[in-house]
Amino acid sequence: MDLVSTRPATISAWSFFRLVEVYEKCGLRAKFEFVDKRAKPVPAANDKGAIASARGKAIHKGAEAYIKGEGALIPELSKSEVIAQLDRYKSAYADGFAVVEEQWGYDRDWQPTSWFGEQTWLRVACDVVMQDQSVVEINDWKSGKRFGNEVKHSQQGILYAITTLIRYPEADAATIRFTYVDENKSVAKTYDRATVMRLMPSWDARGKAMTSDTQFRAKPNKSNCRFCPYGPNVGDRSCPVGVEL
Repeated sequence: MDLVSTRPATISAWSFFRLVEVYEKCGLRAKFEFVDKRAKPVPAANDKGAIASARGKAIHKGAEAYIKGEGALIPELSKSEVIAQLDRYKSAYADGFAVVEEQWGYDRDWQPTSWFGEQTWLRVACDVVMQDQSVVEINDWKSGKRFGNEVKHSQQGILYAITTLIRYPEADAATIRFTYVDENKSVAKTYDRATVMRLMPSWDARGKAMTSDTQFRAKPNKSNCRFCPYGPNVGDRSCPVGVEL
């Protein structure tokens, strides 16, 4: 008997997006996307989600180029608070104290590993990483609204803090900053190591729940099905339990 072929399929690796935006909202969608690897419908040219995604990528590329000294400010970044943060990071990058577009991988024991590999269990992408003595700062460029996303971004910040202090064992604290480009606002919170370690077990449980699940329970409702790529509204209608609006 081929034991490999009869083993229940699971999701091998998670990220904040995979966990919070997909799996915890609907296990079945997570299975379609990360286990079955079903293709998503090609969005229409006027699709708002696709337009917002493309704009977000352009903002990230523009910020990276400016910090590295490889390009001028793009119009979306030409706001006072955004420029202030960009200039901080540009100066630190020139002095060797900052990096941009870092890709961090961790194994099931939360030890750093490669972004892609047999042991990779968690992936965390960082827009900017800056070290200032015993504090490491992570910045995340946000092109969407802050209002209504406070809880989600707070959770994301905690995961950033945990993974930062694991990767930088000599640091005492992690400052997590979200810079809201459209709102010209920057919000930061600092986590000390003791606080981060107290918060880590809940994330460990959530990550392991996702990557050990073999049932992938569907959670059909208007909110989850509204933008699902496999549902009956903007998707390919392959989901058998999707709620039509």
